[in-house]
Amino acid sequence: MNENRKTNTTAYPIPVLRETLRSEAGSLSEKLTRSVNRLTSADALPCTEYGEEVLHQRSLCERLMYLQYCRNALERCIAGKTAHLRYRWQDGTVSETRFRKCGVNRVEVRGMQKNA
Repeated sequence: MNENRKTNTTAYPIPVLRETLRSEAGSLSEKLTRSVNRLTSADALPCTEYGEEVLHQRSLCERLMYLQYCRNALERCIAGKTAHLRYRWQDGTVSETRFRKCGVNRVEVRGMQKNA
């Protein structure tokens, strides 16, 4: 289990949490699009730094997928009171994020990775 995970619990209005997750995922998607569309080089010389760019793209993809799974878990929670997400990161660590309805139009979130 990831010992560095954040285990704080925070309650959010459902529309606010939906929009926060959606906008963060959208922002990462835009960054990934810009990164993928970058030219490696304007001339015939090799771009030896491109491997670093690919590693950066992978981290963006991984964070984006975590957020998308969180969005799915939130929708499952809204439909059924609770949802549990276990996400395995590339480095082998596992994050556990729990969603629980805690009132009218509110969801409590425990363990969400802020900046993974």
